[in-house]
Amino acid sequence: MELLPEAYINKLPKLYEQAWLGENAVIFIKYHDPHNNNAWYVTEFDGKDTFFGFILGDDTRLGYFRLQELKDYKNELGLGVERDDDFKPATIKELKHLLARHDKA
Repeated sequence: MELLPEAYINKLPKLYEQAWLGENAVIFIKYHDPHNNNAWYVTEFDGKDTFFGFILGDDTRLGYFRLQELKDYKNELGLGVERDDDFKPATIKELKHLLARHDKA
């Protein structure tokens, strides 16, 4: 699976274009580890290699991550990162709300 098809590149906001929106910034792509809960939610892209977004894992946070890091990633089973083609754009606030509901279930 191609992690970042050409069709996505021009649709993603450039770095800092959504910074003023805070948690109302829109997430456009979800990448995830198919074996655990690690996920990377993309809000912005520099057009080359650097993303900004919401990172879900041992250190859940907003931050930068690289396309090359996602390509090189292997979990304990040797599986790589996948793009969630069923993911629908949502704000960071909406995602946090969904994650909080999921944790309560």
